[in-house]
Order: sequence, then structure tokens, then C-alpha cells
Amino acid sequence: YPSELWLLLFIVLFSFFAAFLNPTITTLVSNSATSDMQGEALGILGSINTAAYAISASVAGFFVGINPSLSMWIGGMVMFISAILLLSVYREKLFKMP
Repeated sequence: YPSELWLLLFIVLFSFFAAFLNPTITTLVSNSATSDMQGEALGILGSINTAAYAISASVAGFFVGINPSLSMWIGGMVMFISAILLLSVYREKLFKMP
């Protein structure tokens, strides 16, 4: 198991990057909705975030009960698959040449 120092470092780095991610997502959702739909779009975003936190905590807790490192492995695989899907869907937009 990792030492407390590694856990502290992870928490600090995770919090640092999360501080940039949440306002960025909120801005993207707000800018992509029309002015009369911004409240509804941001409400849906908040609901999705809350559901994602609740579901992921429950699923991770189940996997930690089986094996403490299993939730990290499964989380890593899900993030890797998500990155591949993102790159395959938005490849032309992300890497377009001027």
C-alpha cells in the first residue's frame, strides 16, 4: 500500500487539477446553451455531477470490499478507454492542421 506521503501528494495534485476542471466544464456548458436555456443546462450538469459522485463512490466501495486495489485498476481502465473514445471521436477537431 502507498505511504501517507504519496496519498497526500495525490490528494494535493488531484485537488489542484479538479479546481481547473470544474469551472472549465461549467463554462463550456454555459457557453454552448442559449441564454434562456443556461439555467436548465447548468441544473442538468449539477444533477449529472451529483449522480456520478454517488454512483462512483458506491461502485468503488464495492470493489474495495473485494480487493483494495481493484477500484484503482478498474478506474484506470475506464479512464484509458474514455481517452481512446474521446480521441477517436474528436480526432479531427483536436488535431486539425492550420
